[in-house]
Amino acid sequence: MDILECSDRSTYAGSTRDLKRRVTQHNEEMGALYTRAPLLLRLLSVEEFENAADAFRRETQVQGWGRTKLSRLFVDDSSNGTD
Repeated sequence: MDILECSDRSTYAGSTRDLKRRVTQHNEEMGALYTRAPLLLRLLSVEEFENAADAFRRETQVQGWGRTKLSRLFVDDSSNGTD
């Protein structure tokens, strides 16, 4: 299950078996309709699950969350020491 940030600062939750391929699809405007207009900027969070049903269940759960609650899951890339 992944959470992506779009260029309009909205978030998109999805799930896939191949994250790299899926992000590429989104950025080439071949992903979900939601991400075609506001292109993706970055990956915010990834959670791995043993099976697709569990990933989809989690995806459905977080889709109803606001940005404040979602931000607790975001990858903190500001502390890696690079700009």
